[in-house]
Amino acid sequence: MRLGALEPEHPVLTLPGDGNAPEKPIEVEVRRLVAVDRRYDNARRSLSGPQSSARTTLGQEVNIAAQPQSAESCIVRLDDARLSYPSPEGEIAVLQGVDLTVAAGEVVAVTGPSGSGKSSLIAMIGGLESPTGGRVRVLGVDVAAASEHERTHLRRRDIGIVFQAYHLVPAMTALQNVALPLMLAGHDDSRERAAEILERVGLGHRLTHRPSALSGGEQQRVAVARAFVAGPSLLLADEPTGNLDRKTGAGVADTMFALVRDTGAAMLMVTHDDAMSARCDRVIALDGGRVLS
Repeated sequence: MRLGALEPEHPVLTLPGDGNAPEKPIEVEVRRLVAVDRRYDNARRSLSGPQSSARTTLGQEVNIAAQPQSAESCIVRLDDARLSYPSPEGEIAVLQGVDLTVAAGEVVAVTGPSGSGKSSLIAMIGGLESPTGGRVRVLGVDVAAASEHERTHLRRRDIGIVFQAYHLVPAMTALQNVALPLMLAGHDDSRERAAEILERVGLGHRLTHRPSALSGGEQQRVAVARAFVAGPSLLLADEPTGNLDRKTGAGVADTMFALVRDTGAAMLMVTHDDAMSARCDRVIALDGGRVLS
């Protein structure tokens, strides 16, 4: 089936305009973001040294954090990692001195009671939160030292994230949702690759359906496909089956574990499900922001 044949069935997706400017087709906006990303890549390649800066053609400063060190044997390493937030009552410590390593291809479950810091741990490793103490290195990148642009670049290229909520774009079809990360990365075969992985997760017959026309289990399969489509080295999953009934959740879990094993990606998964934990290579428990085991 030619993927291009699907396009006439749907209107051109647009993003809101700015003031009196007309709305932009989403493909135009994606091309703009791809151009920015490539300029960043060119600036990064032209630099050397542990910490440098350069000006892109847009006139914006790009900070380059230390490059990965080949001697590292793990893709995630936390040393005395801490995360806290200010509040009117004083600082709130969420993670307190976490030490953790995840090897390439390893599948690790993170368990613990609500409020123990599990989701914050996932967010910090994914570069969505910056550590307030200690050191966090992911695929050789120092998360605290990296710029926001570099953390975004890391997630786009090397990290897949699956949340409890599906976080699909409502106006996009399943195919478009899954293809979006590849479009942002400038891949010309984004639709073909998206269709292929949707077929692998059992949704080859749902390519043209939008999230509102999909069940909860199907939406989470789309989210899983989107997380894997770029071939990440690391998958972060935060209660991926938490919103699903047991049977549907087991099916989504089977899909995730099969993809992890087939691709060789490492996975760090937050879960309350003992059956899910038992399928992992290792289980760590968090309580009060500290690792218990």
